[in-house]
Amino acid sequence: MITFAAGPLFPIRPDRGPAFRSIIRRGQLHDAALSTRAIALIVKRSVIGALIDEGMTAADAEGVAEEYFGHSLRAGHATSAAQNDAPGHVIQRQLRHKSFNKTAGYIREGRLFKGSSAFFALR
Repeated sequence: MITFAAGPLFPIRPDRGPAFRSIIRRGQLHDAALSTRAIALIVKRSVIGALIDEGMTAADAEGVAEEYFGHSLRAGHATSAAQNDAPGHVIQRQLRHKSFNKTAGYIREGRLFKGSSAFFALR
C-alpha cells in the first residue's frame, strides 16, 4: 500500500501507462504493468488487513478474502462508470468485452443505487 507519494506518481493517468505498476528505485514507476496475479495478491492482502482491522480473526479474514480477486477492480470500475452515466459501449470497450451482455450485468448493478432513495439521501 502506498501511504505517501509525490512527484510523477500521481495522478495516475491512462495516457501515462498502466495504472498498476511496481515502484522501482527512487520512487519511479516501472513502465510495465503488474501481472494479474500480483494485483490479485494485493487485493487479497488489502481485504485481509481491512477485515483484521475491523476485528475479524486472521483465519476468517483469509476465508472472506478468497472471494476477492483483481477482477473485483474491473467490476468496480464498470459499476462506478455506470453510476456516472458512462455509455454502455464505452464501458464495454474499456473492459474489452466482446459481448455487451457481459458488460450489461455491471451496468445494471451500477444503476441500482441511482434508482433508490439512498441515492437522493446522499445528495
